Amino acid sequence: MTRRILTAAGALLLAAAAPAAPQGLDLGFRGVGLSIGNTERWTGLRINWSDAGVREVNGINLTLWKPAKGGNPGFAMNGLALGVVGPSAAQLNGIAVGLGGVFAENRLNGIGVAGLGLISGGPVHGLSLAGLAAISEGGMHGAQIAGLATIAQGELAGLSVGGLALISEEGMRGLNIGGLATIAEGRMAGLNVGGLATVAEGGMRGINLAALATVSEGDVGYLNGGGLALVAGRDLHGLSFGGLAVVAGGSILGITAGGGAVVASNGPIGGAALSLGAVESADAIRGLALGGYRVRAPEIQGLSLSVAMNRATDLTGGAVGIYNEVRGTQRGISVGVFNTAQVLRGIQIGLLNHAANNSPPFRWLPLINASF
Repeated sequence: MTRRILTAAGALLLAAAAPAAPQGLDLGFRGVGLSIGNTERWTGLRINWSDAGVREVNGINLTLWKPAKGGNPGFAMNGLALGVVGPSAAQLNGIAVGLGGVFAENRLNGIGVAGLGLISGGPVHGLSLAGLAAISEGGMHGAQIAGLATIAQGELAGLSVGGLALISEEGMRGLNIGGLATIAEGRMAGLNVGGLATVAEGGMRGINLAALATVSEGDVGYLNGGGLALVAGRDLHGLSFGGLAVVAGGSILGITAGGGAVVASNGPIGGAALSLGAVESADAIRGLALGGYRVRAPEIQGLSLSVAMNRATDLTGGAVGIYNEVRGTQRGISVGVFNTAQVLRGIQIGLLNHAANNSPPFRWLPLINASF
């Protein structure tokens, strides 16, 4: 009896340790049941040392070592895949857990949990957890969380977290958080947060925040903030703030606050713009503008307040500051130490007031000047 037990145990060990060709000790019927060794196709529970040339497993597959040389091209794993080094297949469908890693050549659908790295040569759908990195050559949809980095060559959609970095070569949708940086070569939509920087080569929509800088080459909209700077390559809309500067390559619309400057380089500013430094537009400022140093635009419509200077080609509304300069037509009121307008159609109140369209001696007047 003892000899027979030892002989059977030896056969089991040899079968489990022989990855050269699909073979094993099958305890089942017509490919269903328990298999120990490198069986090519199996349904049920399969235990093997190292997979090689495996085609399909449905059920539970436990592999102790990494795949043999040559791998398992076309291997479809459906069910629960467990590995010490890590499950590896062309397609992983279901749950895959590896102390070392989880490797899918073509796609991963379901739940992947890897102690170190989760890697897929194609798209990933479902829940992906990796101690170090989750990497996909396709998109990742669902929830993907990695201790260091989550990287996708396709789109990231759902919940995406990278302890240090979150990177997509396409866009991001959903809740996207990178401990240091959140970066997309496409568009971002949803809640996008970077510990230091949030960067998109496309536009941003939703809540876009970073401790240092939030930067987009496209439009940025809704709630947007950068601890130091907020930069939009095109239009900026919504509630926006930057510790030092808010800059848009197009228009700025909404409520905007920049510690040092609010600047629209190729479009109007509309709504309320606040800065301890400058509020400037290459087009127009419409609404409320408050600049600690100056407010400047070719056209100002509304109320412009500055400790030092308000400067416009045309002013419609009101300007309050130490120095108020209108190089064209002023329609409304200006209040300051010195007020000057080329064409005055309103009132100037200040220590000295100048209206170039008034006839002498009313061109220069102290305290108040008017022309209608």
